[in-house]
Amino acid sequence: MFRYFGVVFLAAFPSIALACSCLHAPLERHVSDARDIYVGVLVSSRVVESESGEDWPHIEGTLRVETVIKGSPNQVEIVRTGFGGGDCGIPMTVGRAYVIFIDNDRRSIGNCGASEQLRRYEEKRYIERLKGIVYDQTL
Repeated sequence: MFRYFGVVFLAAFPSIALACSCLHAPLERHVSDARDIYVGVLVSSRVVESESGEDWPHIEGTLRVETVIKGSPNQVEIVRTGFGGGDCGIPMTVGRAYVIFIDNDRRSIGNCGASEQLRRYEEKRYIERLKGIVYDQTL
């Protein structure tokens, strides 16, 4: 009877079964690994379905870059992420600001990295902290 409890429990609460799981690294590691770090405002987003069946559906977001912290991103950047939840994507809302850490050419972001929505009231302090880490790593 108890072995069926787990199956019933996961069926009743599927979000638990689909949880995103990753090891979180310190912020300094994310800064070191990133090629580009910037703050951008999401100006548009769209759902991209897999045409080949090899990729999962994902969200493609277009960001207007406001502040460059590291690297040399374009004035407008396109990133991709999952839907959130089990696929480790970052929920994105048009008009909101995000700090984006890009470490590869696929321009993928997710919960296992340091990219996240940025609260405007914390923006100045957070940007200063990131720039301090970048500076310390260049010494």
